[in-house]
Amino acid sequence: MVVVYLTMGIGLYGYEASKNFALHQTHCQLFGSKSVADAIQGIIDTNDGPRDARHQYFFQMIEAMKKDLNEAL
Repeated sequence: MVVVYLTMGIGLYGYEASKNFALHQTHCQLFGSKSVADAIQGIIDTNDGPRDARHQYFFQMIEAMKKDLNEAL
């Protein structure tokens, strides 16, 4: 799971960023927990919404990933 979470491709913009995010999302849906996948879907659903809601889902995703990694160790 560590490899899946570290392949997000930070620092890219536009089309490349969209492709990398979609790949990251797919990896998390295949190999991650439901809580990680749900948080990522929340990020997508709030893309055009309030920034606070998007940030809440982002931090939810981070916490779910930390939990997954701790359980894997």
